[in-house]
Amino acid sequence: KRGYGRIYRITRKDKPMDRPSIDLKTIDGQIQALRNAAINVRNEGYRRLIEGGDKNLPQLLPLLNDQNPSIQARALWLISRLGAAGKSETEKLLDHSNPIMRAVAYRALRQASDDILPYAKRMMRDTSAFVRREVILSLQAVPLADSKELLLVLMNNFDASDRWYVEALGAAMETDA
Repeated sequence: KRGYGRIYRITRKDKPMDRPSIDLKTIDGQIQALRNAAINVRNEGYRRLIEGGDKNLPQLLPLLNDQNPSIQARALWLISRLGAAGKSETEKLLDHSNPIMRAVAYRALRQASDDILPYAKRMMRDTSAFVRREVILSLQAVPLADSKELLLVLMNNFDASDRWYVEALGAAMETDA
């Protein structure tokens, strides 16, 4: 017989536990839920913000500058799913000064777009090897006829001592034939 357990919170016995009051009927409440550590609360905020569409963009954009990188990432993924306006805001982040934000924006666009090639062409000469590795990995599902030119550029601009880059190239070059 197997048993499973979870630790939800560790706290002192004499310390009262506060339950936050979140009004999911308001955009502010939905954003508060998105910031919550509990995945079910966070998901409910995310779901309702998606349902609200791009009218929520003005309240969500400031989250991209939050001190907490996790909040930034949650906001970025959410914004990328808010129609053409959200996608446009995500595209702007491909020029962000932080390579992690550029990589997350690229990943979000990969999920939100039918065609990753325009973004791959834009990012294939990024200054960050981390971002270029993301581009390489995104090309795995693209037919070689369409990705060959990009892969050649990405192969010519790498440091052979970067094991992760070499592995990404190897994964992109694998074929089932």
